[in-house]
Order: sequence, then structure tokens, then C-alpha cells
Amino acid sequence: MRRAKGLSILAALVLFASPVAASAADAFSPDELIALERYMDGRRVTIQGEAIGEDLRAGPDYRWVNLLGESVAVGVYMHEMDAGLIDSYGSYKSTGDIVRVTGTLNFACDEHGGDLDVHAEIVEVVEEGQPVSRDLDLWKLLVVAVALAVFGAQTLVYRWYRARSM
Repeated sequence: MRRAKGLSILAALVLFASPVAASAADAFSPDELIALERYMDGRRVTIQGEAIGEDLRAGPDYRWVNLLGESVAVGVYMHEMDAGLIDSYGSYKSTGDIVRVTGTLNFACDEHGGDLDVHAEIVEVVEEGQPVSRDLDLWKLLVVAVALAVFGAQTLVYRWYRARSM
């Protein structure tokens, strides 16, 4: 009986004292995830980031979804039903859904070519993506106009020079 109580207490301490993310405040960003120590390999973690690009087929019933942090994206392997929860993927025209995934962290996944990935168990959309409006920068139009003028002048000089040398 004492042994069972001791093991229960030890299990609870290990579970609650481990750096595995559990709540929204404790979810790792992709940048934080790749900086974790290697002992976390094979452990359950929670990651939160913006879904970007598109979901990619990973077999008959699975998809790859990239979650972006500040500067790094991490591939998440999930069931296609979970990937179906994501409506918007980040692109030039819109931000993607913010997705929280709980799953198994693999620093060098044997199943997927040795890359860092997360095998999703729980997927939830925390925030929907939004369209992005971008203002036109007039200085960029001016740069293009000048570049076209220079190209046109070079073409005229080249044709004149070539006609004269024949």
C-alpha cells in the first residue's frame, strides 16, 4: 500500500513538474519547440502557431500542416479530419488560423525521414485567420518606372549601335 502511494505521488510529481506544455499560456511556439532539450524527444507537448501554406497529403488518411512561429515553422502530422478543422492558411493575402496541437515531439522521426515533427493527438483552432489588406507603396511604382525607362534606353542604344556596325 505504501509503495502504491509512493509511486502515485512520484508519478504526479513527474507529470506536473515536467516542462510539457498543457494550457494556452504554456503552449510552446515553434521557435521554443526547436530549442527544447533532446530529452524531450518522444514526450507529449503542446505547440501553438499559425497554419501556413496548405495541408499536404501524407498517406490515405493523414496530412502535414506547417505551424509558423516568429521565424520557424514546424511540421505537424495529423489525421485528415483534424486538418479539416483548419479553414484558413497563412499566405500573402491572409493570416492563417492559430492552431493549438498536443502530440508527440520527435526530434528525428524515424517514420518521416529523420526530420523534427509533432504527431498530433489533439488539434484545436484557437483563432480564425483574417484577410490582410496591404497599401500600395508609390515608391515601388517609381522604382519600376525608372527601371523600365533605363531598360528601354538600353534597348534603343543597343539597336542603334548594332544597326551602325553592320
